[in-house]
Amino acid sequence: MKRFTPKKDIFSYFIVGVMLPLNILILFYSFKDNNFVPYIVSLGPINILFTWLWFGTFYEIREDHLFIRGGPLRWKIPYGSIDRVMKIKSIFASPASLSYEKIEVLHKEGVILISPKREQEFIKKLVEKNKNIQVDI
Repeated sequence: MKRFTPKKDIFSYFIVGVMLPLNILILFYSFKDNNFVPYIVSLGPINILFTWLWFGTFYEIREDHLFIRGGPLRWKIPYGSIDRVMKIKSIFASPASLSYEKIEVLHKEGVILISPKREQEFIKKLVEKNKNIQVDI
């Protein structure tokens, strides 16, 4: 099993480095006004999700499948079902990608966007598991 961490770009650092502390600050000051319930209900889950995605996203090359974890979400993609991997740039969010530069993994069940830090090594390990994967980089 080989684990790959996600590439994180300036936008994801902005979310974690600015938005989370700002939300926590808002929550802190809402306690002073005794008006904290709406803030906890709205901002609490968002803060938890962003933190979970930040620290809980990774990709593993396992024996018979690619395992992807994006915070609370998990995918198991059998190597035989992967048709193509392609490098793309996309502003669209994906729970398993924390970067603008992504790898699109096209498989029989659909498409998932990921952003491993060591892209070339990741793709090499994928192709070792399934030599029929088309690579468009």
